[in-house]
Amino acid sequence: MVRKILPSLLFALLCQNINAQSEEMKNTGNAPFAIDLYMQSVKLQPGKSFCLSPFSISQSLAMAYTGARNQTQQEMERVLNFAVNYQLNNSQLYSLNQQLIKNTDSVDFISANTLWGQKKYTFLPDFLEQIETHYQAPIEKVDFKKKSERNMAAKTINNWVADQTKNQIHDLVSAEALTQNTRLILVNALYFYGLWVDAFNPEHTLNDTFKNDEKETTLPFMRRLQMTDYYSDDLIQAVALPYKGEKQKLIILLPTDADGLERLENTLDNNYLNSILSDTRKIRVALSIPRFEIESTLELSELLKQMGLHQAFSNQADFSGITGNKELRIDKVFHGAKIKVNETGTKAAAGTATVMVRKSAQIMEISFHANHPFIYYVIDSESRTILFMGRFMGS
Repeated sequence: MVRKILPSLLFALLCQNINAQSEEMKNTGNAPFAIDLYMQSVKLQPGKSFCLSPFSISQSLAMAYTGARNQTQQEMERVLNFAVNYQLNNSQLYSLNQQLIKNTDSVDFISANTLWGQKKYTFLPDFLEQIETHYQAPIEKVDFKKKSERNMAAKTINNWVADQTKNQIHDLVSAEALTQNTRLILVNALYFYGLWVDAFNPEHTLNDTFKNDEKETTLPFMRRLQMTDYYSDDLIQAVALPYKGEKQKLIILLPTDADGLERLENTLDNNYLNSILSDTRKIRVALSIPRFEIESTLELSELLKQMGLHQAFSNQADFSGITGNKELRIDKVFHGAKIKVNETGTKAAAGTATVMVRKSAQIMEISFHANHPFIYYVIDSESRTILFMGRFMGS
């Protein structure tokens, strides 16, 4: 039995500075941030398949946003599509997490957070209270100052992540990524396990050709005839394949033309995505979808800077809501994700690490044959929260 695992881990390493000196949600779900993240990832990985967890990245950075002030706060609000102040943002994300827990009553869903802070380092009580209240993230004290202790801290964090993700994510945090200036690590681990409402019969899986430009690859294609949500226009065909409980779905956007992925990516935005979700209709579809497995490892700091998140990484960063001073800045954001789609369901896992250092430096049959590059995403239908997003290029 295949499980869909959506473990997503995001941790932020915050380090001391050596040279220290009511609104509604803006839109439905996290699609604007997810699409922007996707488009920047395309630029970083031209011609490649990849997988991301926008939800995990957003959750971890939201904990950092709780301590951001002034221009740093405004920049994070704009780029990450957060609410205008951290109290409202935390309240909205808490409500979203509670909604996701309710919506996943037919699947296994875990979203866990924790803080790992430097021993004898002072964090503002209000910051810790906000994080514990809205993210249920207690603070655990570790020692980053000595190399031997950093090794132990990395091992402890990795064990916690492996626990929360049911052994799907291992060794995300290396001791080499920590320094004597590390002061805080914020971790989100996300786990999702679901099965298709209508499983594919493995006996019907046949090899077929997947076409990507001039390259052709032989892949196993899963096949079945089913009534499912379907959308089409001049640019794409799209199907939404539900998991048990029918509150989460895998959505595949298949360009009409075999070479149409770039055109689709240039068209894709929040309005287009919402129109696809709103305009699907139930129809009988002859599905032919490749089994696929993708694993991605990215360092997202340059990508986030390209999205407009600059000050948070600079010596001008203001995270004084964490410590009461401006000692901290983000250094790196590490993200790893993987997804496996087969006849019984989807297995996916993700890990993200945000490193902060001291400043110094109708009844008819439609054919849906996904035999060329496509975009996919795993979504919670009610909240329209994108949990995973990526593209498949054939390998």
